[in-house]
Amino acid sequence: METDWSAKEKFHLNEVRGIFDVLAGTAILSLALFGFTFNKKHTRKLAGINTLIIISLLLIIPFFRYFWVSILHPLLFNNLAWKTNPMDVSFFLLPPAFFMYSTIFLIAVSFIINLSLWLSLRDK
Repeated sequence: METDWSAKEKFHLNEVRGIFDVLAGTAILSLALFGFTFNKKHTRKLAGINTLIIISLLLIIPFFRYFWVSILHPLLFNNLAWKTNPMDVSFFLLPPAFFMYSTIFLIAVSFIINLSLWLSLRDK
C-alpha cells in the first residue's frame, strides 16, 4: 500500500512507538507492583502528593510550545526527525495544539485518578 508519509515521518513514528511500548510495559509493571504492595495509608499519602505534582504540570501549558520544541523533544530524541514542515502529512494531522490538548487531557485524567484514590482511602 502506498502512503504519503515520508521516510522521516515513518522513522519518527517508529521511535515514538518504541517509547509508548516502554511506557505501557512500565505501567503494567507499576500496576502489578501496586497490587502486591498495596498499603492504604501510604497509597493515600502518595496519591495526595501525586495530585499536587500533577496540578503543577499545568504550569507548562502557557509555555507549551517552548517546552515541546526546546525541552521535551531534544530530551527524548537524538535526531531532528520530529521536526515537521508543511510538506509532511503529520504537519496537518498532528499539529502542536493536538499535543497540548492531549497533555491537558492526560493531566486531568491523572488528577482525577489520584484525587479519587486520595478521597476514597481516607479514614471515615
